[in-house]
Amino acid sequence: MAQFLSIMAVVLLALIAWVARSRRPPVRRVPDEGPSYARHTQTRAIDPPSQMTGRDYGILLRAAHGDRSQLETWVLAEQQRATSPLSRDEAIERLAERLRLSRS
Repeated sequence: MAQFLSIMAVVLLALIAWVARSRRPPVRRVPDEGPSYARHTQTRAIDPPSQMTGRDYGILLRAAHGDRSQLETWVLAEQQRATSPLSRDEAIERLAERLRLSRS
């Protein structure tokens, strides 16, 4: 009889603990500031509004058939080809203008 009562006491305590835990509100995690995709591969920050969009960038991306690495190669080559140092936006602008002239 003592064994039965001790087993019932343990079961009752476990039930009380389970009910107390289940009534507690879930812990809310604080979301990060923004999505971080492949953080281990990011070496430098890129400002998306100024470097990854725009009419000229779209024209060049279409000419590269959507291959961004090819486009980056073109931009770097244009920056190195110039006699005076060019910013990234200036190089993209020059490449797009040259492409427009070659197609007209």
